[in-house]
Amino acid sequence: MVFMKNKRYSIVAVLILMFVSCNDIDNTVRHLMGKTISFEWEKETYCFNTTFLSQQPTNYLRIIAYAEEDACDSCLINYLNAASMMIKSLNTDNVFFILVTPIPIKKLESIIEEQKLSNICFIQDKKQQYLIKNNLTRYTYNYRTFLIDKKDKIVCVGDPLRSRSIYMLYRHRIQKILKLQ
Repeated sequence: MVFMKNKRYSIVAVLILMFVSCNDIDNTVRHLMGKTISFEWEKETYCFNTTFLSQQPTNYLRIIAYAEEDACDSCLINYLNAASMMIKSLNTDNVFFILVTPIPIKKLESIIEEQKLSNICFIQDKKQQYLIKNNLTRYTYNYRTFLIDKKDKIVCVGDPLRSRSIYMLYRHRIQKILKLQ
């Protein structure tokens, strides 16, 4: 009988935690949606595809992600290859993937050239100014990846490479935005 009582308490506790967690997620996403991402800080940018750099980056929709400096090389390469495949699957030249990271630019250059990642750009952020200027330091990596429109406003939150449902949401939003142009 005591076991059943403890089991009920456990189930109730789990349900309460799920409800609180879902509310936190909703509040976080609601807070970030529509926010303008600032690119005004000291940075170095590298793209294998010079078309992106030669034109106004605001001509494109951008998926922007943040990677910590301690990301392992193979993890980073796998992530970037997945990002490249995702961008290619969208069948448009109007979307770029940007990785903001404090990782040294020379290391990023070698990865992008070895992997031939033509639809990915790197922004080296030595002092984590991207996180600071955009008030993102308090968010986990789950909330540091965004789809941003041509006006640098967040239109989707979450990492489409880590969640199939977020990938489908990004894909739908990108198609909808491109259709309206």
